[in-house]
Amino acid sequence: MRHIATLSFLAFFFASVNVAQAQCDCPPVADRPIVTIAAGGTGTTNWTCDNTYVIDGYVFVQDGQVLTIDAGTVVKGAAGSGADAAALIVSRGGQIIADGTADCPIIMTYEADPLDGSVAYDTRGQWGGLIVLGNATTNFGGVAQVEGIPADNDQASYGGDDDTDNSGVLRYVSVRHGGAELGAANEINGITFAAVGSGTTVENVEVVSNLDDGIEFFGGAVSVTNAIVALCGDDSFDGDQGYHAAPMPTGWPSKTSRPAWATAVVSWTETTLTMATCPPTRCRLPRRLWPVGPSWVWAATKACSSATVPEVTFPMPSSPT
Repeated sequence: MRHIATLSFLAFFFASVNVAQAQCDCPPVADRPIVTIAAGGTGTTNWTCDNTYVIDGYVFVQDGQVLTIDAGTVVKGAAGSGADAAALIVSRGGQIIADGTADCPIIMTYEADPLDGSVAYDTRGQWGGLIVLGNATTNFGGVAQVEGIPADNDQASYGGDDDTDNSGVLRYVSVRHGGAELGAANEINGITFAAVGSGTTVENVEVVSNLDDGIEFFGGAVSVTNAIVALCGDDSFDGDQGYHAAPMPTGWPSKTSRPAWATAVVSWTETTLTMATCPPTRCRLPRRLWPVGPSWVWAATKACSSATVPEVTFPMPSSPT
């Protein structure tokens, strides 16, 4: 099995919202009434593209709850940082069913984003992000508190013993301009998967212009098919605490998303990882999945033009050094 992604489905930030509207049975974004979701639990509910949803604070899909987000729906995070940051958090035992399509993606961005392509690429940290917490195993052992949420919040724990745990579906979901700061050097990732199980479906997702990492895994066994991270302030992809999807690479691309860089995992097998990066830079693969190390593999891409994105294949070592 191979995981395939191309830069073409970015397009840029998937299809633009205005183009997507023509393919969706959704009203124009400007005509949608605002529904504010206050901090706390969502309950089991359905968010539709007839509205724009603004999350104000830490909004949780709590244990036993299911949040369904229809294709074409726009979710925005209210401004704020620290304890006032806005984030959508799927707690252990909760589920999110965010099932967009190529023509009708689900977009999560900040409240002031007009969704007309006018926001600068370096606009970051305007809201929190999407955090999914599960009951799968980690090498941390036991239950832990997720990065980016204050330690006194008892709904933000992750970890367990069920690697087949199902936290729902993320398909054609775009997360933009997040990474709100909780404190010095403590930001929320664009999408966080913490102990998320293999029963969860993640396909065709992107993170754009996040202040911290694009996508980070803390243990767990969820597989991701088609993922693009662009223009983030820290790592594109990060894997910690024994992330162990199967099949999976034995390293993960990191430090590839400085301004004006875009990175896609094109494919991986048990022996190689192929990436596309433009403009050219060096790609660092941290071997964090083993409890020893770290050890690094370095390679340089070839020059590319706006029309051609080179692919670079990295050999994956069979054992840690």
